[in-house]
Amino acid sequence: MENICNTLTQTLGCEMLWSAISAISSCLGAIFTGVAVFAIWLASKQLRFDAWLKAQDVFTEEKFTETRRKVFARLDNLEKPWTEEEKLEAKQVCRRMDEFAHLARFVGRKSLLEVWDDPLAKSWLVLEPIVKEEQKQTGWPNKWKAFQELGQEAVRNFIVKDGKLEEIRKYGIGRPTRRSRADNGL
Repeated sequence: MENICNTLTQTLGCEMLWSAISAISSCLGAIFTGVAVFAIWLASKQLRFDAWLKAQDVFTEEKFTETRRKVFARLDNLEKPWTEEEKLEAKQVCRRMDEFAHLARFVGRKSLLEVWDDPLAKSWLVLEPIVKEEQKQTGWPNKWKAFQELGQEAVRNFIVKDGKLEEIRKYGIGRPTRRSRADNGL
């Protein structure tokens, strides 16, 4: 080894040898930095994918789906008074919707809304009074806030008839078309 170093030093000169070593180490540093950046990017993609799978698990869990179906049955009569049992079921749906909505920071709001905007909007239309009542009763204005914000955003993604958001309850919910968005100034 010493022989090789002596030969390189004699051939290249001491300064040139250290310059070459410095250049090689800089090059290796850049390569390792690139590999590290790629690993971080890959890990973030994996995190988003895992969050997406969790969102699907939350939304398609059998008991939650059944309870949500019962809540959606109220879409035809939003003014109907809630029984205590219905309120308990509604609160379960609110909890799960809030859990689901918290995943938006990992998956992306836009991605969640592209897939689940309809059930989110319907859930918010039905459950808004339950959420507001619970926030007031507990003195916790941020309770189920993630669901509240995502639900409101989902409702805004739909057609507003005659410029009034309340009218959506009369006309039901459907995906807005380009024409309907233009007609409604969206």
